[in-house]
Amino acid sequence: MCEKTDMRKGIDGLATLIQDSFELNPYSDSIFLFAGLKKDRYKCLYFDGDGFAML
Repeated sequence: MCEKTDMRKGIDGLATLIQDSFELNPYSDSIFLFAGLKKDRYKCLYFDGDGFAML
């Protein structure tokens, strides 16, 4: 699903978005990429086994 993301969201907000909107497991071995309205800023969320990393 490709749509804009509120870039003010932190780790908890993005993990909730993954779980509720996409019905995916944020703790899976996947990298989730989010883009803002202008698509000039991105956030990447990844669970490394110990915790989340957001780039």
